[in-house]
Amino acid sequence: MGLRKIKDHLSRQPASHKRKYHYTFGDTLGAGAFGVVRKAVNKDTKEEVAVKVILRRKLRTQKDVDDVIEEFRILAKLDHPNIVAFKEWFASKEKFYMVTQLCTGGELFDKIVNNGRFTEHDASVVFKELVLAVKYMHSKNVVHRDIKPENLLYTSKKPDSPLVLCDFGVARELMNENEVIMVAAGSLGYAAPEVFTGEGHGKPVDIWSLGVVLYTMLSGISPFEASTPEKFLEECTPGFKPCFHKHYFTNVSDEAKDLLVKMLDYNQSTRLTIDQVAHHPWVTCDVSHPDYDLLPTVKPSLASRKKWRAAVQKVLLAKMLAELRVDENDDDLDYGDSSGEALSSSDESDSESMSTDMQSHRSSITSYSSKSQNLSVADNKVKPRSNSTNEGKRGPEGSFRHRSNSSASHRHQRSGSSSLKDGSRFAQVVLAASAQAEKEKALKEAQGSK
Repeated sequence: MGLRKIKDHLSRQPASHKRKYHYTFGDTLGAGAFGVVRKAVNKDTKEEVAVKVILRRKLRTQKDVDDVIEEFRILAKLDHPNIVAFKEWFASKEKFYMVTQLCTGGELFDKIVNNGRFTEHDASVVFKELVLAVKYMHSKNVVHRDIKPENLLYTSKKPDSPLVLCDFGVARELMNENEVIMVAAGSLGYAAPEVFTGEGHGKPVDIWSLGVVLYTMLSGISPFEASTPEKFLEECTPGFKPCFHKHYFTNVSDEAKDLLVKMLDYNQSTRLTIDQVAHHPWVTCDVSHPDYDLLPTVKPSLASRKKWRAAVQKVLLAKMLAELRVDENDDDLDYGDSSGEALSSSDESDSESMSTDMQSHRSSITSYSSKSQNLSVADNKVKPRSNSTNEGKRGPEGSFRHRSNSSASHRHQRSGSSSLKDGSRFAQVVLAASAQAEKEKALKEAQGSK
């Protein structure tokens, strides 16, 4: 028995933990509410990969653990060129690890900012990749629930690099077309109104999120300025239609605006399906797109957004790395450890041991009596879809109430997005402050252009 096997045996590590020794860990790429993402190299294949490292102690309830396992399960069943590729997962006593395709090309909006020119045709080409990803996902009855620019990454810096949809942390698989999810999850600014009203939601939430992404791609700003769910429901009421501010949409085609209106339909029963989006003339290029360069309009706002997000990410990363370093009794601290040979793939059945691990992880966590401070958590609880809009109905645990006595005026940029799953209050405060600053800046720009 090798030294590593003896160590794992004495420390009673999960059976799948041996898979960690197949990787040499490198730089930290990012951080989130529950852990970090690190670059790694598979010692056997020499392939560079991304490893999502999740701290068990950040998973405060059994449901949090189930959510992590659900992400692994859902991503493992998806196979599409525009969805990040799943490799494997394993665990230690202190952490979960998920290995995926490494994306080195940066975020969608960053690439747009760095381009020398960006037209509606360019936007339609990019958007079609997203539509293909969601169409495939919905064909598998999977709802992502958190489509936003931060989760849209290029696999490389090559000009023809594919764009992939990432982060399935709050994704859910529906049993059939008539089931809906009843507990809110997603990111404020991209989540659909039905997420907050409590009427239940399903595949249409992804269409709404895609609509917000497209709106921002064509204008540089968000269609909403709300910084809380309550204010969002005041801004987005039945009959809502996106505002196409003259300063930002003068050179955007009527066909693009038509698509946006139909995707950002408040009523989820009449909102376009992903198949209808895929066949819209603007997406199929059945209509000619204006050759006008949109970059001078979108670049200032997107560049500011990038700056604020980088500041927030820096705070989250420092916080999470500090927690990882004090994680005693776990040799995962040495992420760059390449000593010792990788275990042979014949050392036991990996699939069998990982299946055993999955069952044990579901029952290994101690429940906390205190209530989570997150605004919401993901849940696979479903019930038959109702035809009623349930106006005025209280949301999950009464946390959100539908409002219909107010309408929004001009929509200005909301920089970044405040994740409903993110427990970092500091990050939320920074995002809220940045949103206010960007709104004021956008307003001054619009007034100055008159």
